Amino acid sequence: MTAEACVMNKLGIALATDSAVTATQSGKFKIYQSADKLFQLSEADPVAAMVYGSASFLDVPWETIIKQYRGDRGRTSRATVYEYADDFIRFLESNRNLFPSARQKFWLPHSVLAEAYGSYLPLVKDGLNRALEAALSKHGKKLSEQQVKRTVASAVRRMLIEVRKIKLLEGLTNNHITSVHNQCSSELLKLLNGFFQALPMSQATERDLQLIISQLYCRRLGERAVSGVVIAGFGRKDVFPSLANLELSGMVANKLRRGDLHKRGINDQTSAYIVPFAQKEMVSTFMGGINPGLQGYVNQTLKDVFKNLPEIVAGALPSKLSQHRLAFQKKLTVAMSEILSELISGWQDYQRTNYSGPIMDVVGVLPKDELASMAESLVNLTVLRRRTSIDIETVGAPVDVAIITKGDGFVWIRRKHYFDPALNPRYMSRLSEGAGS
Repeated sequence: MTAEACVMNKLGIALATDSAVTATQSGKFKIYQSADKLFQLSEADPVAAMVYGSASFLDVPWETIIKQYRGDRGRTSRATVYEYADDFIRFLESNRNLFPSARQKFWLPHSVLAEAYGSYLPLVKDGLNRALEAALSKHGKKLSEQQVKRTVASAVRRMLIEVRKIKLLEGLTNNHITSVHNQCSSELLKLLNGFFQALPMSQATERDLQLIISQLYCRRLGERAVSGVVIAGFGRKDVFPSLANLELSGMVANKLRRGDLHKRGINDQTSAYIVPFAQKEMVSTFMGGINPGLQGYVNQTLKDVFKNLPEIVAGALPSKLSQHRLAFQKKLTVAMSEILSELISGWQDYQRTNYSGPIMDVVGVLPKDELASMAESLVNLTVLRRRTSIDIETVGAPVDVAIITKGDGFVWIRRKHYFDPALNPRYMSRLSEGAGS
C-alpha cells in the first residue's frame, strides 16, 4: 500500500509519497522501503506523475512505463494537465512494445479470475443464499434438487439482468465483454465448479454465471491489483495547478480497464485543495477532526437508535391507547428521521466551520516551502500511525517530496537515491542536461 498527498493553491502544487512497496509470492510477502513513486513526466512543461497501488501494470513496472512516455513524448508540450492525462491514456493503449497482444491475453485470465474469486462470486453466493432461504421459507420443507436448480437458475437470471444495467467502464463496449467471455470461459468454468462445489445447477446457469463475471469485469473496477496514477502540475496554458487521477486494472483488446478520470484544479472559485491517495484515513482525520471509521460507526449506531426508538416508545404506551399505537409510531418515525438529518447536517457544518474550513483558508495562502512541508507531514502522519499500530507497516519512510510552480517548474524538495550521487558524476551530468528522473 501507499500514502500520498497533494497540496495545492494558486502558487503551486506539492506532492509527497512514502517509499514502501510490498512484494508477494506464494502467499508470503516482504515490504521494502525503497520504491520510487514520484516522477517528472514532461521535459516541456512542469508536470509530474505519481503512482500508488500496484507497482506494475501487466507486469511492467510503472517507473519503466512513465520514463518510456517521457522519452517518447517528454518534449511535446500540452496545453493543460488534463490533456497530458488523456495523452498518457492514449500512450498506454497504443504502445504495443510495452503491451503486446500476447501480454494482454496472458494477463487477462489472471485478472478476471482474481476479481471473480475475490469480489464477484462472494456477492453472487450471498444472493443465491438469500434466494434459497426465501424458497425454503415458502415451501416450508427441504427443497428437492430440481427445486434448488430452478431457484438458482431464476436468481442468476435476475442477477444478470441487473448487472447489465451497470454502466460500462470508460472506453469499453459489448465487444470487450465478448472478448473476456471467449478468452476466459474455460478457466471460469473450473472456478465456478470449485467455488460452488455441490450446488446443483444446469449448464445454462453456469453459462449465465460466466456472463455475469464477464459483464462485471467490464462494468466495475474491483480493488485487486488496482493501480492509481496522478498527473499533476501545469500545462502550457494552465495559469493555476491542477491534477488528474486515474485508476486502472488490466487491459482488454487494447483498451484500458479503468475508471473515470477525476479532475481537480485551482481556479477563481477554488483557492486550495488537499487530496490524499491510497491510505487516506489519517489525512481525513486531520481535516475532519475525527477518524472516518469512527465517524461511520457513530453515524450507524445513531441511525440504529433512531430507527428502533419509535417502536420502543410506541410499545410503552398504556394499553388504553393501543388503538393509536401504530399511527403514533408512524408519526414518531417521520419526526425522528427529520431530527437525525438535522443532527448530521449540523455536525457537518460544525466540521467545515471549525476544522476543514480554517485549514483550507490557510492552505490557500501558503508559500512554496510550506506547501511542501504540509504534504510531507500528511504522509508522515500515516507513516507514524502504521508504525505505532499492530498492523503491517505497508506505509514507510523515507518520504519523497516535490513542489511544482509555474515559474520554477519541477523542483525536488526531498528525494532518496538508491546510490551515492557523489559516486555517479555521469548520471548527475545527464540529469543536469535534462534527462529527468
